[in-house]
Amino acid sequence: MSVGRAMRILPHRTRRLITDRDRGCRFPGCPTTGFVEIHHLQAWADGGPTDTDNQISLCTAHHDGIDRGDYTITGDPTHPDGLTVTNRYGLPIRPPQPHETAPPPEGDPPVPAGTYQPPSGGPITWNDLAIPSPPEGDPPVPAGTYQPPSGGPITWNDLAIPSDHELTHGTPPPPGLSLAPPPPAQTISWLDDPDNPDRGLIRTNWGHH
Repeated sequence: MSVGRAMRILPHRTRRLITDRDRGCRFPGCPTTGFVEIHHLQAWADGGPTDTDNQISLCTAHHDGIDRGDYTITGDPTHPDGLTVTNRYGLPIRPPQPHETAPPPEGDPPVPAGTYQPPSGGPITWNDLAIPSPPEGDPPVPAGTYQPPSGGPITWNDLAIPSDHELTHGTPPPPGLSLAPPPPAQTISWLDDPDNPDRGLIRTNWGHH
């Protein structure tokens, strides 16, 4: 199933063999098992072949990290423990041990004094953040500031759109002036249009049916 230097993009059957062998991302401790990418241990540009022992499965995050130079992977991917991963400083990377991820036996440490505790008892959310009012109350509204009739925050319903008369003359329209739209223009059917030369013919032909 290895194609060597014949092609850089591995065939579909070879990809299936590698993903079945690796069962997910081969980066130490990564839990990703699906949507993996295939990585050349020895880059194609450096003469690396497209062989099963030169390719491994990696998740997108760790594949990008290796391409950036954050990590280096070497070894034989055909063995479960055949790979060695180091960071950019040469330090080996290993999966976390169970005792490193287990909760402390004495439970969570106490919350430091003065730490805000939301009323729900869980993680803090935006609804738990109340903005306190000043002790002396809200400051007076500056003169000339628009005040909506409701007395609360201004809404779209509080914004009155001036009429065309106000925009043109600067004053409200007189009481007797109607601002209703004009009635629609009188319309005539195309069959009754006096400018239609076939008007009588069409009516006559319809009358015979």
